Amino acid sequence: MSTRYKFHDQAMKSLVIFCLSLFGFFCSSSAQELIKKDTMYYLLDTLKIPINDRMITLAEQEGDGKFFLINCPCLSHDEKPQFYYRISKKISVSKKMFNSIKLISLTSLIEITKKSGNDFSNKYVFYMIEPDNKSYVMHQSYFIGRVDIEVDDSFIIKKQ
Repeated sequence: MSTRYKFHDQAMKSLVIFCLSLFGFFCSSSAQELIKKDTMYYLLDTLKIPINDRMITLAEQEGDGKFFLINCPCLSHDEKPQFYYRISKKISVSKKMFNSIKLISLTSLIEITKKSGNDFSNKYVFYMIEPDNKSYVMHQSYFIGRVDIEVDDSFIIKKQ
């Protein structure tokens, strides 16, 4: 076999590999485009809401993470939805940008959480926005599950 045919065979193999790679790339990118996530924004302004009227509370802060709990036993089995975000991963938002963002209400957030369940993070990109002096800070947040409500079902037996 001459070197001319060897070169031709290698060039054909390279061309076929290139075409298959290109085809695979376009198939995977078009499949990713089919799974579009809706983006939601919620304003978490606890300073303007009296403590007794707050539906969302800081459940705990651990390291770089903040965990928020919606104080609503509105999910199945009287569970409460819980969200998480990383404190260090924040995005500054100007007042002008904030005014252009369409916010979701707490009622809508609860309804969407109820309907989507554990698929919430697969269906939605969710941001919590908090006031920060004269501007705002936005954190991508994640639904991490449902929290059971502790029920005190004990009773006292009195001696007669």
